[in-house]
Amino acid sequence: MPHLPLMQELLIQLPPPSRGLALREASLDVFRIAGITAALEAGRGIELDRAEAELLLTAILRQVSINDTTFGKVAAEVGIDLSSKSTADVVVSVPFMKASGGQRQLPITELAASSMLMWEISLSVKKVLEGIGVKESLEPPEVTVRAGSISFSFGGGTLLVSGIGLVIAAHAALPPGDATMISCWGGSIISMLGIMDLVFGWKKVLAEADKLSAEARKLEAEGQKITAEAKKIETELLLNAAHERLEKRDEARASSQPRLASALLDRQETMLQAKQYGISPALATHLVNRVLPTVAEATQDGRAKITSSLGLSSRQAAASV
Repeated sequence: MPHLPLMQELLIQLPPPSRGLALREASLDVFRIAGITAALEAGRGIELDRAEAELLLTAILRQVSINDTTFGKVAAEVGIDLSSKSTADVVVSVPFMKASGGQRQLPITELAASSMLMWEISLSVKKVLEGIGVKESLEPPEVTVRAGSISFSFGGGTLLVSGIGLVIAAHAALPPGDATMISCWGGSIISMLGIMDLVFGWKKVLAEADKLSAEARKLEAEGQKITAEAKKIETELLLNAAHERLEKRDEARASSQPRLASALLDRQETMLQAKQYGISPALATHLVNRVLPTVAEATQDGRAKITSSLGLSSRQAAASV
C-alpha cells in the first residue's frame, strides 16, 4: 500500500465530522476508519490501496472542492485511471427557447444561442482537464435540427467528450431549486453578456435597428457622427448590462453560502453516470464541482433542461460501413 501525503493533507484539512463522513462514504470498515483516524491524530502517515484511495478521494470531493492542479497531483499520487476511454459518441439535446413553426423552421437566434451554450460548456470542461494535465482537441460537433430541439453530436473516444456528456447528465439530475442556488457561483460568460436574451429580444433589436438607421441617415448630413456615437452607445449598453448582472450575482452570493454541486447530487447516481460515460468517479465528482455551477447559470433562460446521451453519430456510422 502506497503512502499518500497529499490525501492525508486533504483529510487533515476537513473538520472532524466531514472527515468521518468521507471515511464512511468510502465504504471503509470500522477498523480501517479507526486506524486511519488514529494515524491522523498521531501524525503518522496513512496507507491505502488504489481502490480505497479512489473511493476516499471521491468522498472527500463531496465535502470540499480543490483546484485542478491539486486534483491532478492527488490523482497521480493515488494512481487513478481517469478514463476507461469510452468510444461512444455523446449526443446533447438542447430544447428551443421559443416555439418554432416546424422542424425545418429554426430562428437563427436559437442556433446561435445553443451553439454558444455548447461552446461555453465545452470550454469549461476543457479548462479543467488541461488544469489536471489532460490536453485533448475537440472536433466541431454535428448539428441536427429536430422538432423542438437542436442536437449536437460529439465524436467519442476522448476524456473531453465524456466529460461534456457527464456534466450535462449531472445537471439534468440536479433539482431545479438546487440549480438556482449554485448558479450565482457559476461565472458564465454568455449569461453575463446576456447572449441568451437575444432570442427573446430579436424583434425588438430589429425595430431599434430600423429606428437607428433612420436616425443615421438624418444625422449623416450633420457630420456622419452616428457611427462613432452608435459604437459608443453600444459599448456602454453592453458594459452596463454586464455590470448589472455582476451586481445581481454579487448580491445573490452575499445572501447565500457556496454549496458544492456534487453534494447536491445523489452519490450513487453520480457513480453510475461516471461509469456510463467512462470516467473515474473521482474525476466525475471534480468536474461536477468545477463546471456544474457554470452550466446552471448559463441555462437559466426558461427552457427545459438540456440532456445528454450516448449514441452513434452519422460520422461514426459511416466509418463503420
